[in-house]
Formats: sequence, C-alpha cells, structure tokens
Amino acid sequence: MGLFTLPIRITWPYGTGSPGANVWHFRTTGAFNDDSDAEAMIDAVHDFYSGIVTFYRSDVDIDFDGVVTGMGADSGESATFDTWHVDGTATGDALSSALQMCISWGSGSGGRSGRGRTFIGPLPSTIDASDGVPVQAAADQLLDAANALIETSDSFANGAVGVWSPTDGVLRDFTVASVRRQFAILRSRRD
Repeated sequence: MGLFTLPIRITWPYGTGSPGANVWHFRTTGAFNDDSDAEAMIDAVHDFYSGIVTFYRSDVDIDFDGVVTGMGADSGESATFDTWHVDGTATGDALSSALQMCISWGSGSGGRSGRGRTFIGPLPSTIDASDGVPVQAAADQLLDAANALIETSDSFANGAVGVWSPTDGVLRDFTVASVRRQFAILRSRRD
C-alpha cells in the first residue's frame, strides 16, 4: 500500500497569510511507485477544487506542483506527476483573508484521530450574507463538492482520500463530511 501527502498551494494578492496550503492525504492499494492509482486520487482532488472555483476570486491561484511525498512506511519517498492549476472565478470584493469556510471530515472510526478539517479561503464577498455568515447556497455547494470527493474516493477500489493519524500510523478513509453555515478561522497552535 502507498501512503501519500498531496500539498495544494493557494496564493492571493491581498490581506495576510499568502500563500496558504491545504494538505491532503491518500492511500493506494498498490506500491508507492504505482503511478496510475496515485494519479486517480490526484485527479479527484483536482476535480474537488474545480468544483468550488466560485469560492475564490479570479486573482486567487490554486496549484499542485506535481510532487507527492510518502508518509508512514513510505516516509522519505517522493513521486512526480503532472502539475495543475485552478483559477478562482468570483468577482467583487474580498473578505478578510482570515475568514474561511471549513469542511469537517469523518472516517467512522478512530475517535478524534479519525476526524479532520479542510479550510477553504480566502473568500469573496459574494459568500457573505447580510447576517454576517456565509450564504446557505455556499454551504450547500461546498458540502456537495466534499460529498462528491468522498463518493469518487469510495468508488475507486484502488485507493482513497482520508485523514492521516501520525499517532496511530494509519490513514482512515473519509466517509462523511459536514459544512456549517459559519466562518472559521484557522489559527496557529501558538494562538
């Protein structure tokens, strides 16, 4: 089995915190160097970002640099794939780069170590409702994209996207996602 870390770089020209990153973890049933299985998981993450381009202004860049690294038994390994780039499509003003939306992931096992989060942002002002929280349509769209990623991952017999537990040394497949209609702020562990 191959265990991979897939970093996605997100850059924006305003506010603070750029560049940001989402780090995805996935497994394949084949060996670490079995490119076809890993490519399918990388494509699933690409499709996820392509499905949420309206969550980013047109001056926000989402990039995969083509390099995945191993974790667990595959630590120290790396592999190179085709790079990809996704542009945001939203227009209008930007919200504070600190405001994000959050997908909470569950795996069905492992308690706290079987849960993860992915922060989505920086966000455009079109996401903000008059009551100071994200519009319901945005929460619904983000949940649909998360569920589509789970479905793609679940239907692919040779691997899955999941939450990595370094304590247990195991990757647990995503089985459920939730998105709350509120803004989230990703804080440093030192905050």
